[in-house]
Amino acid sequence: QMCIRDSIYNNLGSTATMKGKQVEYYGAALEIYKKLGVVNESAANVYNNLGCVANTDEEMKRYYTEALDIYQKLGIETENVGNICTTLGVLSKDKEAQYEYYMKAIEIYEKNGLENLTVANTYGNLGAVSTTKEEQYEYFVKALTIYEELKIQDEATANLYYNLGVISDDEEKQREYFDKVKELARRFRAVREMVAMIYYHYGNNAQTKEKQEENYKKAIEVYESIGVETEAVSYTHLTLPTICSV
Repeated sequence: QMCIRDSIYNNLGSTATMKGKQVEYYGAALEIYKKLGVVNESAANVYNNLGCVANTDEEMKRYYTEALDIYQKLGIETENVGNICTTLGVLSKDKEAQYEYYMKAIEIYEKNGLENLTVANTYGNLGAVSTTKEEQYEYFVKALTIYEELKIQDEATANLYYNLGVISDDEEKQREYFDKVKELARRFRAVREMVAMIYYHYGNNAQTKEKQEENYKKAIEVYESIGVETEAVSYTHLTLPTICSV
């Protein structure tokens, strides 16, 4: 009877439309599992469901960690388990832990032959926390390849082009990536700030003071045109007086 009750509570949580009720029913199911000392896939599913409806990042992290621990002990490596790994990577504040979670997620996605938007995002996240240019390049390219296969051109795609441009040692290739960002900036306002960052990057790496000044001024123009006032804009303004010709 107890086993039937925990299933009913879990099912009620799945069918409830109000978040408060979902938390209540999943919580009731979990309490029964704990009393019975049950550690199986159903228990992991309840932890997973509680993670989905959690009110805070800390709660989400705690429930997903519990779910993942059980899934791993049982050798379950479904797409959902990969998604949990990706989510825990996003929630983690430790770069090494992020790397481990994203790597585990990718391993699971590859075992399941998956190439979707979540997989692409995970590759992008993995590139962002990698410590070598070789790894960064590999993972950013893999993410971009999936985006292109899915015919997705958006802010996330622009971010990948930008990152690839920044880490590229080939000037021609770098310009190609940055030009892609500029193309997308014509369609997406959110991408325009990246164009300013491109000019700022060019300014930092310019060989002459004239080129530095030219690119920093272009960066400021873009920032002003979109009404962005951040620390980066302030720093660009501060940089100008040190290199402007007098």
